[in-house]
Amino acid sequence: MNIYDKINDLANGIKETKEFKEFVEIKNEVYKDESKKEKINKFRQMQIDWQRLATNPEANQKELEEKNALLQQMYQMLLQDEQIKKFFDVEVRFDIIVGDMYRIIGEALKEAMGD
Repeated sequence: MNIYDKINDLANGIKETKEFKEFVEIKNEVYKDESKKEKINKFRQMQIDWQRLATNPEANQKELEEKNALLQQMYQMLLQDEQIKKFFDVEVRFDIIVGDMYRIIGEALKEAMGD
């Protein structure tokens, strides 16, 4: 058995899933509109900033709550656009597959990597 053949089989299998194909299709559709693309990218950056702040033990609780409220407001605004809402819905379904894949591979590697 060649492990790289198996890895390539996995990659090709992912590309053949309904979830992958739907995600690529809706992403391409949404990203054709620069305004929508910018809004999504801004939202993603806000998520990253919030996560960094949330994991900082010295973070100000009030600032964290304010940034979380802004993040929620932006998310609700984005969901008003049906195409962006579909993008997020399809993305979540694809992310579940990716998360399951990481979990399964992680479990397989657990013995070698240690607990």
